[in-house]
Amino acid sequence: MLNETNIRCFLSLCETLSFTETARRMYLTQQAVSKNIMQLESDFGFPLVNRSGRSITLTVEGSRCQALLRSLMQTYGEGMSRIRGDFDSAHHSLNIGYQIFLDFGASLVRANAEMRARFPDYTLRTVRYAPGTLPKMLYDGSLDLIVLQERFVPENPDFQKKILFSVYLSIMVSASHPSVSEDATYLDFRTEPYIMDIYPGETEKDVALRGQRECAMCGLEPREYITTPNRESAYTTAELSGGIVLGSDISNISKSLRLMRYRTQVQNNIVCVWKKNCAIPAVERYAELLARTYQDSAQSTP
Repeated sequence: MLNETNIRCFLSLCETLSFTETARRMYLTQQAVSKNIMQLESDFGFPLVNRSGRSITLTVEGSRCQALLRSLMQTYGEGMSRIRGDFDSAHHSLNIGYQIFLDFGASLVRANAEMRARFPDYTLRTVRYAPGTLPKMLYDGSLDLIVLQERFVPENPDFQKKILFSVYLSIMVSASHPSVSEDATYLDFRTEPYIMDIYPGETEKDVALRGQRECAMCGLEPREYITTPNRESAYTTAELSGGIVLGSDISNISKSLRLMRYRTQVQNNIVCVWKKNCAIPAVERYAELLARTYQDSAQSTP
């Protein structure tokens, strides 16, 4: 029996000819992508790809199936968009996800109030999740729009985004650390263990590469990388002198008396992200309203 995830994995693999890149795009592990392809081959009864070392090519049957399944998914997508559009027209709901632990300020409150005033028939459902979870929920349709730091948004041709404002990144370290002082800078802690939370579906290699990118971006040279199961555990580990954690100026956690915050010289954008060709008109209207509200707030600030 055909499975949508199997088909999407195969069509992505046809474009990338790489299990690694397909896994990144699909927010799956390489093993999961391989399993999906093998399941599709089992359902069809013939091989779809030639696996020779690191080289991936399509079989003759795979090429023919690519054209057939692409047409099938286009028809399916258009049909589902019409159905969902009709459903949302009747139910008028907008599901929005915000990055956990961030204080987005009064502009977000004003934007939501104006959205409700302009579109009283719409219900805004808001939730908070870790930054590694939000893009996956947007991709699978659990959320219609997400607001988070741009550094957590993967390159995905299906995503569209607007910049809301910029924030400085900061390292946070236990207030009891012996190097903490008024004259200290973030570089005084650049070799401390770097604490990270693991995102859903990430492999150990993915986590290591992400940690290296983040540290290089801020000029950190940690002597060790420490992984925790979630963001709360990462902050707790830092509070207990386990190392440093990277956050931002608008992090609610930075207000903790058990942590000291030292601003880096690196800025990151706060963005709202949604899917292109979204069937819900209110999604793009909400994104435009958010961007305008933050822009007006910035212009009115002396």
